[in-house]
Amino acid sequence: MPAAENLDSELKKLYPTKDTRREVMGDYRQGIFSGDLAIRSRDQLQECRNFIFRPDGWIMHSGANSDLDPSGARENHGDRPTAGALAWHLVRQKVKKAPPKGVSTIPYGSLAWRMEEDRKEKRLLEADNW
Repeated sequence: MPAAENLDSELKKLYPTKDTRREVMGDYRQGIFSGDLAIRSRDQLQECRNFIFRPDGWIMHSGANSDLDPSGARENHGDRPTAGALAWHLVRQKVKKAPPKGVSTIPYGSLAWRMEEDRKEKRLLEADNW
């Protein structure tokens, strides 16, 4: 089972510091908004909306301070999105996305490239909920 051992070693590197949490959750957020990651769980998406940036720099789930939890657990602190973010972080490191065959890439700096960058920026600003 070398693959399982490899996965364990990768997960052990992810200590819950401000920087790793910001990196992992940031990758997850980017994956969702870029369309590379499709979340099919409504509950998971709703929990994602409850993450906040605290003044001390930590990304936390707002439900960690509340006793109300729809899943029935005693503490609600964003387990579903955290698990999804960790999985996405590991998958993203292992899988390299190849450009589709027959699809031309937009030349860097061209008008089409600038228009696409503008569309991406507008999409991120419109969807900036957390």
